[in-house]
Parts: sequence; structure tokens; C-alpha cells
Amino acid sequence: MATKAKTAKDTEKDSIVEEAVEQLHEAKEQLTEAVNAGRKAASEAGAAASAEIDELVGKGRNVLCEAQGLIRKHPVAAFGVAFAAGWMLSRLTRR
Repeated sequence: MATKAKTAKDTEKDSIVEEAVEQLHEAKEQLTEAVNAGRKAASEAGAAASAEIDELVGKGRNVLCEAQGLIRKHPVAAFGVAFAAGWMLSRLTRR
């Protein structure tokens, strides 16, 4: 059996396919780089958010400790403020 010689059309098709494959490989590399950059950014954002949460929790604990100290120092005044706040809130919600 004789092999068919490649025609100009076949050669052109092969070069188009090769070019398409090369472009797909380049696109794959770019997508891989973008995914890696996204992962890195997400990781950094998560670490920053975690640090911020830790800082805010610490501040909240400090405020709570200060409030407890004031209540222990001035229990009557604390009761009066709590009573007044409750009374005002009940008056505002009745209307």
C-alpha cells in the first residue's frame, strides 16, 4: 500500500492544531499562576483576619474587665444605671 503524501491542506491543518495546542498550554499556565496567586491572597487575608479577630477579642476582654471593676467599685450606681436603662428601654418599646 502506498502512503498518501501530505497535501498543503493537511500541513496547514497540522500547523493550526499545533498552534491551538500551544495556546492551550499557555492558557493553562496562566490559569495555574492565577489560581496560585488567588490561593496566596486568600491565605494572607485569612491570616490578617485572624490577627484582627484576636486583637478585637483581647480589647473586648479588657472592656469587660474594666466594666466588672467599675461594678465592683460602685455597685449601687451600677444598679441605678441598669435600672434606668431598663426603664427607658421599656418605655421606648411600648409605643
